[in-house]
Amino acid sequence: MHNKMAAVAICMAAFAMSAAAQVTGSGTAGTVPVFTGSGTSIGNSSAPITVSSTGNVGIGNTNPNNLLELSGGAFDFYNPGNWVAVGMDYDPTTDALRLRSNNASSNLNQTDISVQRVSGNVGIGTTAPTAILTIRKDAGTGNPMSTPAAMIDFKAYYTGYDTETVKASIRSGVDGTAVWNTQSGFLAFDTANTGTLNEAMRISALGNVGIGTTAPAYNLDVTGQIRATTGYVFPDGTTQTTAFIPANCGADYAESVGVTGDRTSFTPGDLLVIDPNNPGSFLKSNQPYSTLIAGVYSTKPGFVGRLEPASAKTDATEVPMAMVGRVPAKVSAENGPIKVGDLLVSSSTVGYAMKGTDRSLLTGAVIGKALGSLDSGTGTILVLVTLQ
Repeated sequence: MHNKMAAVAICMAAFAMSAAAQVTGSGTAGTVPVFTGSGTSIGNSSAPITVSSTGNVGIGNTNPNNLLELSGGAFDFYNPGNWVAVGMDYDPTTDALRLRSNNASSNLNQTDISVQRVSGNVGIGTTAPTAILTIRKDAGTGNPMSTPAAMIDFKAYYTGYDTETVKASIRSGVDGTAVWNTQSGFLAFDTANTGTLNEAMRISALGNVGIGTTAPAYNLDVTGQIRATTGYVFPDGTTQTTAFIPANCGADYAESVGVTGDRTSFTPGDLLVIDPNNPGSFLKSNQPYSTLIAGVYSTKPGFVGRLEPASAKTDATEVPMAMVGRVPAKVSAENGPIKVGDLLVSSSTVGYAMKGTDRSLLTGAVIGKALGSLDSGTGTILVLVTLQ
């Protein structure tokens, strides 16, 4: 009997102790509770943290519509050793989501990243980006990139070394002791990793681009040499791929003229005459002492003029006809050997010149003077074109 009574007493004592340690308190349904003091009372979490009927979790949001929602605050990833210190918060003043580089939500760091909710603009070093990407190195000034410290750096490293660092900086505003127009910008490089940036390109307030000059006066203003590996395209659409160097070009003036018949049947050195049946077009010479003589199909003209702009149509029907200067010409010895200084006229061989010997027929028929010789047959010699 005594043993039974002792057992009942022990049970009652245990129940009394359990009742004394019972947790009490009140809160809102769906809210994760927390201890409100050091005792056994509980209440709503202060954030609060809520769980909806569908399982969505809200922090600072009593009606979460997504799996996890945070409102009116920030969250941090923080390592006390300071190797990791990253926070994220929503800034209601600028309506932006901000990624912070330290765990203090009130401190704006130079490496902070913010994204505007409405515009989608991204800011680095600023919570109020005014463009798609706004970068500000300093946190204390009102305008992005407004001081010498404002820049963008691009670095490339070889494994284990920092000696090959390449930095590119885009700046505007004040640079050291020089004051730049606030509407201008420039691109500078630090290729030696010395900390000194050397300007490489300047864009003026008018949009002019300068290379080697800080005051570009034209759309592109370059101080120094320019190289184009595939040539220069001019306003008329023509492309120049070879520089005008007398040693590389012909020593004659030619005009691009239309020819009668198949253009591909004409070759450099041909003597050309006016086509009497088609004014404005030219033919190969085809009779001796022709007074319709006009010029020579130039092999490599020094300069070419033309009446009409170049086009696919004119290119297919025109040839360069030398009218002044030195040019290779096809010649025939049918009227005797040709010597240097002989006057040349058209021959009976189509497209060829010969020595002119009949003084009564020379007027208006001379194409020029021979600068080479031909003893027999046909060939090509240099001719000084001087129509007479």
